[in-house]
Amino acid sequence: MTLNLLNRFNKSLLYKFIFYKHFYKFIFLHKPLCEKYKEHTLKIFGLYVCKSCMLLYSGFLLAFILILSSSKSIEFNKYFFLGVAGGIFTFAVSYPPVYKNFSRLTKDFIRFYDGVFLAALFAVSFKIN
Repeated sequence: MTLNLLNRFNKSLLYKFIFYKHFYKFIFLHKPLCEKYKEHTLKIFGLYVCKSCMLLYSGFLLAFILILSSSKSIEFNKYFFLGVAGGIFTFAVSYPPVYKNFSRLTKDFIRFYDGVFLAALFAVSFKIN
């Protein structure tokens, strides 16, 4: 029984090693690596990442750092308006028949702005600062 568990544990470690050895470069990518989706991906230090996700997270992080570094307390109306306006904008332009007609640069801006408005809603929700 103990030998069987040890054997399964070793196989599990072997499979994890093989996975990370060959597929770690794609772990943050949910798009295929082919010519059709090449413009949807970024290669950063040998890792492939989704461009839209990276812009969303960087927009959130940048806006959140700016919100935390502001010396004033959060003005509810300003951040609430930014969050609601961002939500309306995102829902309007993310409708698939509309979104597919935008250029890649416009889609990237939309994802970056999504991160900014999500940070504003997060700050208002938890009354940060």
